[in-house]
Amino acid sequence: MHARSAAESSKSRRDTAAGRGAAGTPPSAFRAPPDRPLPATALPALQRGLGNAAVVAMLAEQTAIQRSARPERDVQRADVDMDDADMDAITAAYLQDRRNAFIRALRTEFGDNGWSWSGSAPNGEESFRATAPTKQSKPKDFSGEPEVQALRWVSSVVKSYLDMGDPKESQHWPLNPVEVQSAIGGDGTLIIAANDQSSNARLQSLAGRASSGKALLDTFLERNATRGTSLAKPSEHREEIEKRLHRHHENLKELLSKEPASHSAVMEALKRKITVASNGDAALHAERRIAERNQGTPQFIAGTKRPCVSCFMANYPNGSELHPGIFHSGPASNVDIDEYRNGMNNNSDEEAREWAKRLFQRMVDAGVTSTYQTLVWHCGRKVYVPVPEVGTDSETGG
Repeated sequence: MHARSAAESSKSRRDTAAGRGAAGTPPSAFRAPPDRPLPATALPALQRGLGNAAVVAMLAEQTAIQRSARPERDVQRADVDMDDADMDAITAAYLQDRRNAFIRALRTEFGDNGWSWSGSAPNGEESFRATAPTKQSKPKDFSGEPEVQALRWVSSVVKSYLDMGDPKESQHWPLNPVEVQSAIGGDGTLIIAANDQSSNARLQSLAGRASSGKALLDTFLERNATRGTSLAKPSEHREEIEKRLHRHHENLKELLSKEPASHSAVMEALKRKITVASNGDAALHAERRIAERNQGTPQFIAGTKRPCVSCFMANYPNGSELHPGIFHSGPASNVDIDEYRNGMNNNSDEEAREWAKRLFQRMVDAGVTSTYQTLVWHCGRKVYVPVPEVGTDSETGG
């Protein structure tokens, strides 16, 4: 049986897994004789009886003995032995167990501190979403923040374009950007990013062909108008969402035509080509892509979603007046959070709990005490209603 150099290329994994069995029995007590490879059919029973960690350690020890006892030609032939795949599978299962242990520890930490959570385990990978005591965020007046106001309109128009696709383009099919964020970078350029890399790739292509950011947005406004800027996905709040989208489109159209002095920073940025922040892992959240591209969180940034808890503490470690949204336990939200990365690579339940406590404390240090949901004005009922699909503060005026 081949063990990938028995403990060289995979030594760290074997060392991590070299714990004791479920009953505290050293795994070496269960190893098969060197000349009798452990049959694959025995693996499930051993996993149940000893746990993944013990079985991985046992396989590593056994394969080392077998390799040292075989002629060189047998060792080479064993490179394609099925037992190697068995060992890889068990190692992967063990590492998934450790990741799940951290997610459970993190979930417990949130729950013990008064957060509400809901979870699932698709394909054996545990995950959860958590909210602190939730506050409702009523529409606000952004006239005193003209840069942020305009960037909100830009993000809405760009996301609508990607959501609906463009029949006039060769790559015309609708995409799922999830969210779009826009910012004025440190060099004065307009930076745009989506969560989804396919959306970023299409934006990069379109931005490269456009003479300026203004020209690109003019095209998006024209194309969106032919389809009514309608919502791409079904929603019980369709009327409220479509009114908001329509307002953002009309406001941006007016801004680009009149170029008021009050929004000079944005208008100056739009005279240049747009920068698309496509850096980062496949599903990294848009505002983190922008912060990474800008080498720091821009002063002016706004988009179609409020920052999730992880984005909030990553981009605003010393706090911010922004209203954070929900906490997501998945890697896409936390891939570059040190406490999360270390927690997912834990070697014991105790270590998993320690990293969970550190991550939660980092969130507290950033000032996260509540999470928010957006209220939008319902024209027919004449009341504010919560609209989950609107993931950022709404604006007064409709």
